[in-house]
Amino acid sequence: NDLLTLSPNPAINLVKISYIVSGANASKEPVTIEILNSLGAVSVNILDKKMAPGVFDATLATENLKPGIYYCRLRTVNQMVVRKLVITH
Repeated sequence: NDLLTLSPNPAINLVKISYIVSGANASKEPVTIEILNSLGAVSVNILDKKMAPGVFDATLATENLKPGIYYCRLRTVNQMVVRKLVITH
């Protein structure tokens, strides 16, 4: 039960970001998903909103990102997960 998955990875054009927001109750909590470059700076903000627990998907178009290694970071009140993402054009 992975909290954050990226496919395909390495990616050419599009990346599907599947993520789980966990919570003990149904109240909404702040969720952010960001793409960081190799220096840790935010390249793309994918999501920044309050969400109830559940399983969700988002899509990242990679044409504005240079080929290289990036990191996808999911942050909630109770968790932070980072996955490596390789972009190849």
